[in-house]
Amino acid sequence: MPNLLFTIGDMARLAGITPKTLRHYHEIGLLPEPVRDANRYRLYSIDQLERLQLILRLKGFGLSLHQIQMIFEAENPDDLVRVVLQKHEQRIQGEIQALQRQLGDIQSYLASGVSLQSDWQESSPQHSALSIVRDTLRPRSNGLSDILAEVDGAV
Repeated sequence: MPNLLFTIGDMARLAGITPKTLRHYHEIGLLPEPVRDANRYRLYSIDQLERLQLILRLKGFGLSLHQIQMIFEAENPDDLVRVVLQKHEQRIQGEIQALQRQLGDIQSYLASGVSLQSDWQESSPQHSALSIVRDTLRPRSNGLSDILAEVDGAV
């Protein structure tokens, strides 16, 4: 197979990212610096394209660049990526369950036909937030509590 080389623009287009992203990956050491031609243009090999695709795949799984860097630097990267992805899977499952509970609450509320106004009035506390602040501050500052009392009365 011939030794194919790609410019930074070609590499970015092939990977669906920007040249700026590629430069960033070089800066943080995630992607090794490519060779440069006589004009100092970066020239990428197939191996670098494959590594970039792996980086983007791991990012697609939701891993951070820091996590990906740690995986690449590990003694046994295949073992580490499996452990990291299993923990990530558990975290995502927990988030999904929380979102499903939240969705169920929203659907129940919408199906109940209760209006926000009537629901708010039935469950609202006996004291407004301003009256609680006023009562808390009254022993310390009559001037401020008087102002809060006026505001509370106007509301």
